[in-house]
Amino acid sequence: MKKRIVSVATIACFLFYVFSSCNSGDAFDTRSLATDSMTIAKGQNSFANRCNSCHNFNYDGIGPQLAGITSENSVGWIKNFIRDPKKVIESGDTTA
Repeated sequence: MKKRIVSVATIACFLFYVFSSCNSGDAFDTRSLATDSMTIAKGQNSFANRCNSCHNFNYDGIGPQLAGITSENSVGWIKNFIRDPKKVIESGDTTA
């Protein structure tokens, strides 16, 4: 179980890093996601500095837990939410 949590955390951190630094249009090719240890470490650091005070992977905190986010939401939805959460929430999106 602990190994699964670490894996999910690593993936989420990586995705956060990629999406928060991506300035391209709406199209996002998941085949272009970097898998190198340096990029993953940057994502983990970014998550630790920007997200984990409110989010984790085990229980709701100030923000909801993130376990399963990549299997429950599309890459496009996650990308849009990270870029402009207020816009997604104000659009009436019930997931947000």
